[in-house]
Amino acid sequence: MVQDKPRIYQAFAPLAHVADVGPLEDDHAGKPGFYVAAQRPGDQATANSSATLSVSTDSGATIERAGMALPVATMGAITGAASATASPVGYDTASVLTVMLFNPDHTLTSVTDARIDAGANMAIMGQEVIQFKTATAVSAASGLYRLTNLVRGLRGTEDRIADAISSTTFLLYTKSTVRFISRPLAEVGAPRRLYFTSSGGTISDGHRSTVRADITPEFRTVAPFAPGNLAGARDTSNNLTITWDRRTRHRVRLLGWSARPYGEDREAYEVDIMSGSTVLRTIEVAAESASYSAAQQTTDSLTPGDPVKVRVYQLSFSIGRGVKAEATI
Repeated sequence: MVQDKPRIYQAFAPLAHVADVGPLEDDHAGKPGFYVAAQRPGDQATANSSATLSVSTDSGATIERAGMALPVATMGAITGAASATASPVGYDTASVLTVMLFNPDHTLTSVTDARIDAGANMAIMGQEVIQFKTATAVSAASGLYRLTNLVRGLRGTEDRIADAISSTTFLLYTKSTVRFISRPLAEVGAPRRLYFTSSGGTISDGHRSTVRADITPEFRTVAPFAPGNLAGARDTSNNLTITWDRRTRHRVRLLGWSARPYGEDREAYEVDIMSGSTVLRTIEVAAESASYSAAQQTTDSLTPGDPVKVRVYQLSFSIGRGVKAEATI
């Protein structure tokens, strides 16, 4: 009897994704960092394969190990762009995502509204956090799925809805396969190189067993989310009152805005009065309302009663301004 020869795999570079998004778990909400995931390519994308993560803070001159082995995540490629104008409240029923999973042994399944509200089927589409209610197998054998009934712009990524592009990465979020990498807060805005290396490979820029990902972290895990429900009302003298709802970085019901305590050391906001891209005035307040009088509008060369473009930021003691909310009111 002739025995089959054992298969010998070369250490090819893994497929990897880095996401700088809001906290996906409550215990990440006060820690600066980002999320990473990896998968071995092609027929090496088995359930027990992994990659290792290393980090360079000096453009590759020296490399530190993050001390973390990454299990295989459920990843794929999205074809066709999601709607760039979808609301972050309720379901996006217009967008249809076609996902080709890198490992056809992985599957995507549909869930109920109740499971969506509990956080099921959370995924990262590029740098936007979404959920999908309905997963239709176009060809399960080849890992091809169609995703519909999406919830968009979750975990403080509603500003990235407008960035929706075709041919981006799909990453199904599970706590066991997508890893949170905590980094010093002082690294915010500082370029970093991440090296994902297949097990048994060589950690080296350009080596076939390693793929590099560059990131300039915003640390969205510690940045306040954009305020919700930004609106304005005028009295008979055209004094403008600007209002909004504060939000929390802690996980809550995901199909609407949150008005719960937001987990910051203080309650503080900054309101920018805009003319195009020029800031005319910044108003600092400690509650969910700001006044912009008719006299101030005149001083700023605006006509009282005309629409006003405003940006509102929640403030964090550790990182300053969070994600902006913007509206013309």
